[in-house]
Amino acid sequence: MKTEPNDFWNTPHEVFRAIDHFFSGGHFDPCPPNPKFDGLSVDWGTDCYINPPYSKALKRAFINKAHKEYQGGRYLWMFNYANSEDLWRVHEKASAVLIPKKRFRFIPNHPDLKESSPRYDNIMILWGDPSGFQNSFEHLGKVYVYEEGF
Repeated sequence: MKTEPNDFWNTPHEVFRAIDHFFSGGHFDPCPPNPKFDGLSVDWGTDCYINPPYSKALKRAFINKAHKEYQGGRYLWMFNYANSEDLWRVHEKASAVLIPKKRFRFIPNHPDLKESSPRYDNIMILWGDPSGFQNSFEHLGKVYVYEEGF
């Protein structure tokens, strides 16, 4: 898996605490900011937090893998909120969405990256059972739960 420095950003602590609350039984992160881990070569299981790499080819590879892997459970995505085919491919299976009230400030995890003001709005998209989603994330923004998916 070829990575670029811009692929390595940690989720902000406040957001990660909400993710841990939502996945109270634990979850798998196939995209940790670690250049030595290849999340595309392992099985993901049922409960995942997916903050895909920023580079276009890797982001698409993770979306393709998720579409093949997903058999139920809960996949929670973190995405830049931009009108793109990638976003819509994730959004098409949405059972709930968080539109944050402010941009998340990700933490750089590569020596070539510097902390800076967030350049993009964010969106979190859930595939699967939305039970507990509102309670876990409403303090971060507006939560939408879809009755029968998007």
